[in-house]
Amino acid sequence: MSKKIMKRSLALGALMAFVITGSAWAEELRGADSNPKTEYRDANGEKIRIIVNAESDKKSYEGYKFTGFLTKDATHGGVFYISSLNKDDVVNFNNCEFIDNDLITTGEGHGGVIWVGGSGDVVITNSTFKNNYLESGTNRSYGASICNDSGKLTIDGCYFSGDTVKGPGRAYGVVIDISGKDSVTKISNTTFEKIWFSGTSSNTNGK
Repeated sequence: MSKKIMKRSLALGALMAFVITGSAWAEELRGADSNPKTEYRDANGEKIRIIVNAESDKKSYEGYKFTGFLTKDATHGGVFYISSLNKDDVVNFNNCEFIDNDLITTGEGHGGVIWVGGSGDVVITNSTFKNNYLESGTNRSYGASICNDSGKLTIDGCYFSGDTVKGPGRAYGVVIDISGKDSVTKISNTTFEKIWFSGTSSNTNGK
C-alpha cells in the first residue's frame, strides 16, 4: 500500500497494512537524558525522560526497550523530548519497544511517549507502542504515543495497541497527534488497535 502523507490531519479510518518481522530486543534503557553515558535516573532513582537535540551524542536507537516511565513534571514527551535539531539531523528508532509508559500532567499533555518539534527528521521503523497513557488536566490532550508538533516524522512497519488518553476535554489524535503548520508525517505498513479515550470528544487531528 502506498505511503500516505499527512499534514496536520490523519483520517481516523486510514488504517494501513501491517507486516512485522520477528526480532530479539537487544536491551532495556533505564530512563534517559541527552547524555548516553549517564545512568538515566534522578537522585531518587526514578527514570527520567530523554532529551534529544542538535548537541546530543546519541540520535540512533536500535533494539531498545523503553518501559515503565512515569513523567509528571513535564507536558511534552513522556519518554523522548526531541527538539532544536539541525535541519540535516536524523533521529532513528528501529526495532524498539515502548510499553507501559505514562505522562500525567495538570496542563496540556503532548505526546505520552515522544514529542517532536523543530527541524530535522525522526524515523521510527519496525517498533511497538503498547499500553501507553496520557492524562491531561486541561481540556486538550495530544497523542498518547506521539505528538508531532513541527517536525518531519516517518513511521513504517509499526504496531500501536492499547494506548489511552484521559482528560476533561478533547483528544487531538488519541494515538498520534499531528499539529503545527510545518509538521509533515508519513505513515505506512502500520496497525492501530484497541484505542481508548476518556473525555468529552476526540478530534481527527491525528489517529
